[in-house]
Amino acid sequence: MTSSTHASDYVADTMALVLRIEKRKLSQTVKEIFEHMESGSLTIYIPGMVFAEILYLSARHKIGINKS
Repeated sequence: MTSSTHASDYVADTMALVLRIEKRKLSQTVKEIFEHMESGSLTIYIPGMVFAEILYLSARHKIGINKS
């Protein structure tokens, strides 16, 4: 995950989003960023390519995004 020019805007990469979806271990900083996004205090942009990569990885059973 990288910070954009504005302090309250971030861009998530595929790995950060997959780790969050699968509830796997994230650094404390990344966890806090996602928590702030969920509370509405900052924005995380997710490029379309990230969704395409997640679909690709899921279709090939490399990740388990269907877990609850």
